[in-house]
Amino acid sequence: MRIQTERGQRIIDTGVYGFVRHPMYLGASLWFVGGALLLGSVCGLLVALAEVLLLVLRIFGEERLLAWTPWLYTTPSSRTNLVWRL
Repeated sequence: MRIQTERGQRIIDTGVYGFVRHPMYLGASLWFVGGALLLGSVCGLLVALAEVLLLVLRIFGEERLLAWTPWLYTTPSSRTNLVWRL
């Protein structure tokens, strides 16, 4: 992961990003857990929870990277209405 300042990137905080910082990760998490529940698979649910944990770890890595760029990003609570990291 890296920030490409030469491209003029900025944090989007409107629309769905005003409520959830990572909507794709939230959707993937719901997909993983929902699929396992729909199939009634305990093993699938354990795998889904492991996948969600990996996504959360990635989110923390991304947040840490963005924290190094105070001109671009401050905190999730100051940029979104809700403090949902997923």
